[in-house]
Amino acid sequence: MLYYKISNDINKVFDNVKREELLLILLQNQPELTAILFDYGMPQKVDLEEFMNRNYKFNVSIDRFAYLIGRSLSAFKRDFKQIFNDTPNR
Repeated sequence: MLYYKISNDINKVFDNVKREELLLILLQNQPELTAILFDYGMPQKVDLEEFMNRNYKFNVSIDRFAYLIGRSLSAFKRDFKQIFNDTPNR
């Protein structure tokens, strides 16, 4: 309780220290989380076809779909046309 201000927000001085302490405790108790929390592998593109087949029924704008899979809007449209032989608008 000493770390918190009256408004229940943690004091900025202790913010990062407590976050790091929590992470260390978590990793001590569940070391298998290391691979999830610290993935330094090369980033990969999301499989557009698999993603769209799973999520096409949601009412999401094309801009948002492009953002969610990590592509620019033009790259999303180009890749979509190449995979599905149709524009994403259709």
